[in-house]
Amino acid sequence: MKSSAFLLSMCSPVLRNMFCGGFIESIERFAVVKDVSKDIFRKTMQIWLGEDLIAKDIEELILIASTADRFGMSSIGHALEDTILQVLQNDIGLCVDALN
Repeated sequence: MKSSAFLLSMCSPVLRNMFCGGFIESIERFAVVKDVSKDIFRKTMQIWLGEDLIAKDIEELILIASTADRFGMSSIGHALEDTILQVLQNDIGLCVDALN
């Protein structure tokens, strides 16, 4: 996935250090993000950009939260918190309906 080094540097102190510090990424202006799927990274960036989050399930939300934490994207926390609470409320409602 291609993205601007400037944009990535703005959203994450970890990526800012990679692109603006003494790392090879600062010279090459290219970074390979390992152990994060393209889809999860894209959704994490979309949340940071203010887009509404549409998650498949709680596991995907956990992966997004983990990615945001890994890259120091603390501003994503509130958006994720609201969405996680909504998903959990829906899941609890489904469980209650199934028990009745």
